[in-house]
Amino acid sequence: MVIWHLSVGILLAGILAVWFGYRQPQGGFYIFKPLTTVLIILIPILGTEDISLLTGLILAGLIFSLLGDIFLMLPGDRFLEGLIAFLAAHLFYISGFLIDQRTPVFWPLLPMLTLSGLIGWYLYGGMGKMKIPGFAYLGVISAMVWLAWSRWISGGQLEQLLGLSGASLFLLSDFILAINRFKIKFRAARALNLTTYYAGQYLIALSVISLGLGLD
Repeated sequence: MVIWHLSVGILLAGILAVWFGYRQPQGGFYIFKPLTTVLIILIPILGTEDISLLTGLILAGLIFSLLGDIFLMLPGDRFLEGLIAFLAAHLFYISGFLIDQRTPVFWPLLPMLTLSGLIGWYLYGGMGKMKIPGFAYLGVISAMVWLAWSRWISGGQLEQLLGLSGASLFLLSDFILAINRFKIKFRAARALNLTTYYAGQYLIALSVISLGLGLD
C-alpha cells in the first residue's frame, strides 16, 4: 500500500514541478522538482525489507540523480556539474543491472550503438566545448540502457521490463534536454524532459522491489 501512496505523491509532485517550471518566479519549482525525486528514492527504501546490493546500487543512482537535479535547477549554468552527477548515477545503475544477471546479452549492443551514433551525429554541431563530456555521457547512458535490456532478456520478469522501460525513458529525457540546449530551444522541452525523466526514474526504482508478478 505504501508504494501506491508514494506513487500518488510522485504524480502530484511531478505535475506541480512541471507547472511551476513555467511560472515566474519559480519558487515552487525549486521545491517540487527535487521533492519528486526524493519521493522516488523512498520506493526502494520502503518497498523492501532488506536493502540488497542491487537495491543499494539503484538507490545510490537515485541519490546522485537528486544531486544532478539540484545542480541543473540552480541559478547560473551548472550543466557540467549536473552532467557529472548524472554520469555517476548511471554508473551505479550499470553496476546494479550488471550484477542482476549471470551473463550479459550482447546483441542489443548493435541497436544501442546505432541509436547513440545517430544521437551524437545529430547533436554534434551544437555541442561546442561540451563534445567530450557530452559524448562520454552518451556512451555511459547507452551502456546503461543496453544492460537494462540484457537484464530483461536474461530474467524475463515484469520488474526487469520496468527497468528497461525506465532506462529508455531516461535516455529519451536526456535527448530532449540536449536538443533544447544544443540544437533548438522549444517551450515544451521542460514538460517533456521532466515527464520522461520522472517516469524513467520511477520505473527504475520499481524494478528493484518485488511486485509479485511475472511475465511467464
